[in-house]
Amino acid sequence: MPDPIHNELREKLHHLSQQWMEQGLPTREKLETTVKQLADWKRQHAVQGLWPLRPRMVTATLDDGMGHGLDLIERFAAVLGLSIHHLGLMQRPEPILSACHRMVPEFLGLTVLHPGSEDDLARIGNGLPPRTCLIAGGPAFTYDPDMAHRCAVAHRARNVAYFIDFLLNWTPLNAPTRE
Repeated sequence: MPDPIHNELREKLHHLSQQWMEQGLPTREKLETTVKQLADWKRQHAVQGLWPLRPRMVTATLDDGMGHGLDLIERFAAVLGLSIHHLGLMQRPEPILSACHRMVPEFLGLTVLHPGSEDDLARIGNGLPPRTCLIAGGPAFTYDPDMAHRCAVAHRARNVAYFIDFLLNWTPLNAPTRE
């Protein structure tokens, strides 16, 4: 049973995600300020995260050489309490799949900018360990909303608000699997 301080973290994140899903995201600067404030609050209150055992998340980009969106996702994931293993930018499917089979994380977070990355995304989505949930986001899904389904993406995160909302509703008992 979560204690009041964990509930307070959950409520803070829930409020932000709902507000951002309804009203749109604030500026990048405001997002960065918010995630820093949340991380500082966690440190001040000695809160590890929302779960007693920290879920693991491997992150990478397929075709994004900047990684600004992935950086925000990783920072908010850390506030939620995930353990992050950053593979890097512009990764090929082989190292991503290798890391996921070696570590068997609960989540793989990918950024996909271009629809031309569909074959690589499908290879990854169909090659993951059964307990690894593929969360992907990026403009490629705006151009082709059905690509997520074709590529075995368990959750398409339209932006960081939807990512936070998804994780607030995730528990190890309702974790999607590919079995």
